[in-house]
Amino acid sequence: MPPLLNTGGTFVLNNTVANQGTTSTSASTTMSYYLSTDATITTADSWIGSRTVSSLAAGASSSASPTITISTSLT
Repeated sequence: MPPLLNTGGTFVLNNTVANQGTTSTSASTTMSYYLSTDATITTADSWIGSRTVSSLAAGASSSASPTITISTSLT
């Protein structure tokens, strides 16, 4: 992520989810992205986007590169 983001600005968030287990996952899940002012990310931070990750076979992964826009309502 760029070191400096302005409200209204965009950036590409490259991310990968991997199933490191020995069995397939049984359902899809939602991966949420948050903007935090410190090193601890919690749901109290600002939600900036999400994506659905389909069920994954054992050892499989899912990659995405969504463009995220920083809301102008963030201060």
